[in-house]
Amino acid sequence: MTIFRNTIAMLTPSGARLKSLSGYEPMLRQALLDYMEIEKPAWVQNSTFGRMRVIAFAGAQIGQVFVEAGLADGIADEVVAFWDAMSAMARGQKNDRLTAIGRQGERLTIVHEVERTGRTPKWVAIDNNEDGYDVLSVVDKDDPRALSIEVKCSTMGLSGAFHLSRNEWERAQETENHTFHLWSIHPERPPSLAVLTPADVESHIPADQGIGGWESVALPFKAFREQFVTSPGQATA
Repeated sequence: MTIFRNTIAMLTPSGARLKSLSGYEPMLRQALLDYMEIEKPAWVQNSTFGRMRVIAFAGAQIGQVFVEAGLADGIADEVVAFWDAMSAMARGQKNDRLTAIGRQGERLTIVHEVERTGRTPKWVAIDNNEDGYDVLSVVDKDDPRALSIEVKCSTMGLSGAFHLSRNEWERAQETENHTFHLWSIHPERPPSLAVLTPADVESHIPADQGIGGWESVALPFKAFREQFVTSPGQATA
C-alpha cells in the first residue's frame, strides 16, 4: 500500500527572483550569479581580466551556459551589467581571501610573541584596523615598554609582495618601538618570518613630488630576503 502525504514546496528568495524574470536568457544570467555567489568558484577571479578569460577557465560545461545566456559576446547594456556585477563579486572574493591570509599572519605573530616574551600580546586589528598596526606586544621579557607590530603575510614566498599604506608608515615613524612582521606561508613548508625595523624599510619608501603625495606602496618580499628565518638562526633558501 502506498501512502501519499501532502508536500508543500516553498520558493527560496533566489527562486522567487528567478521566477519574477521574463525570458530564458535573463533567468539563466541570474542563475549564474546566484551560483557564483553561493559556490564561489575559483574561475570567478578571472573576470577582472575580461569575459574571454572567464569562459576559457570555467570549463566547457559552464562555458556553454555563458553562451546560452548570451554573455559570450555583444555589448548590450544588460550584458555589460552582468560582467560588471561579476567583476565586483570577484573583487569581494579576493578581498575576503586576502583578509583570511592576513589573519593567518596575525595569528602566527601572536604565537611568536608569546614564545618570545612570555606574554600574550593584544590583537589590536580585531577591534580597530585604523591604528596603523595589528598587534601590540612588549619589547622583550625584561622590557615592558610597548612594541607595536604591523603584520604582512603572503602565500607566494619571496615572489610575494605587501602593500604598506601611508598611515602604517607614519605610525612606524612616530612610534618609539615598532616592527614589521613579514610572514611567508606555504602548506608544504614551515612558515618563515622576517622581522623588520622602520630603518630596514625606509630606503624603499617613495618621496612626495611637487603637489603629489603617495598613499600606498607595494614592496616585494625578496627585498628582505636575508631577514627571513624559519627558526632562530636558520635562513630560508
